Amino acid sequence: DGEKMSKSLGNFFTIREVLEKYHPEVVRFLLVSSHYRSPINYSEDNLKEAKGALERFYTALRGLPEVEASGGEAFAERFAAAMDDDFNTPEAVAVLFEMAREVNRLRGLIMRLRKFARSDPADVETIALHDVMEDARQLYLHQLDMEKVDYHEDIEPVSVLVDSERLSLAIANIVLNACDAMNGRQLKSVRMKTRLDGERVRLSIRDNGPGLAPEVLERIMEPFFTTKPDGLGLGLSISAESLASMNGSIEVANHAEGGAEFTLSIPVVQAA
Repeated sequence: DGEKMSKSLGNFFTIREVLEKYHPEVVRFLLVSSHYRSPINYSEDNLKEAKGALERFYTALRGLPEVEASGGEAFAERFAAAMDDDFNTPEAVAVLFEMAREVNRLRGLIMRLRKFARSDPADVETIALHDVMEDARQLYLHQLDMEKVDYHEDIEPVSVLVDSERLSLAIANIVLNACDAMNGRQLKSVRMKTRLDGERVRLSIRDNGPGLAPEVLERIMEPFFTTKPDGLGLGLSISAESLASMNGSIEVANHAEGGAEFTLSIPVVQAA
């Protein structure tokens, strides 16, 4: 508790006494959470905090298949760099927990995508479009940040009659496809804007990629049609079906100033 341990102060504990209350891995985690050159503040609260943090980390890893690692190279490199930096275990631990948060984020996304792909009836409700966008952003902002995409949105303050989860997934799918389309470009941008059109709001999602070839435009909404070497060709077709199930639609065209533009037509709730 911020004091030097000594028998005279009565705050002295043996390892055996500590291990009677806490698993050895909890004690080890507490030790590596501080740099070896820094004093360790031993306290009951810190041990409880270490126990909780370790449980959260193991929960994130629980149930993951034992397959060859892929896509985690950046985390591995940062972990190795921390350990090479005078055995900087606090930084290395921070990298591990950032990785665990990413695992949890992806696990949640996979669960939502499974629901998205099912043919259950749409669960339509009245909801603010801003709330739908807030959910959608959770699915794509990380990728936009990673790829340094210039992102801007201008969303009308309207209420819509939709299946909010399916609509947010459809929006995220289009934005993530836009990221793929801009691959290799030095300057990348995604612009999102709405405009009211009678009893509908039209949501435009535009990128500054190369646009779509005529033969691609004709078939882009077809199931299993894809231009990606490792793509399934289902994301846009499922998105289109989802919009149709809530009385909406998706249109796609090349913008006059370049890039592809997807426009979602969404039913709005008329003010009483």
